[in-house]
Amino acid sequence: MNEPRCYSRFDYEEKMLEKMVRSEIKNEELLAKLEVLEKRLTNVETEVDNSVMEIKELEKKHDTEQEEQKKSLDVYDQRLDAISRNITESVHQPPVAFFATLSSGFTTSTSSQTIVFNNFVTDIGGGYNPGTGVFTAPVDGLYVFSTSFMVDLSTSKTSANFRIKKNGNIITYLIVNDSDGDYETVSGTVILSLQVGDNVMVTCNDIGRSIIGLYTFLSGFKLYSA
Repeated sequence: MNEPRCYSRFDYEEKMLEKMVRSEIKNEELLAKLEVLEKRLTNVETEVDNSVMEIKELEKKHDTEQEEQKKSLDVYDQRLDAISRNITESVHQPPVAFFATLSSGFTTSTSSQTIVFNNFVTDIGGGYNPGTGVFTAPVDGLYVFSTSFMVDLSTSKTSANFRIKKNGNIITYLIVNDSDGDYETVSGTVILSLQVGDNVMVTCNDIGRSIIGLYTFLSGFKLYSA
């Protein structure tokens, strides 16, 4: 910076004072700008700190979500293992199935008489007693039973009422009605959830009904184990 040109001492001092004033003003302007920059820097540092805190919160949330997902996957795996074990146990358990007919026809003699299908065609896994006509579940599971009857209604009898029972309780009715004064048939199927020891039987509610043996049967099988 060039020194001011002076023509007297007073003029010199005036010029120097003016120069000092301008420098002071300039310093103040620089200080003001510096304060602005310092405020901006402080704001930036605050924003950085806030961003760091947000990142930490997001990381914490992410870790928590991952832990919850891991727990959910563990529960899902446990359920799959349980289902797989049940399927494996079901596959390795012996099957239960039977098919039985009447060795000959007969006429019902009592009310609610249990029909004894005494001629085994198929007997796997036990359960059905051809001496009593009662099926007793050897294992827990879901079972399917089907039965069919042919009844001679050529006499004065006009209908025959059959019942499928579980543990003595009626599950469903099978009713055959006379339509042409000759032989009539009726059939039905039930699906029952049984526990070990539960029993199933078919009874006829009417006395004096002539049942034809060759066209009458009872079958059952375990669909899957419980």
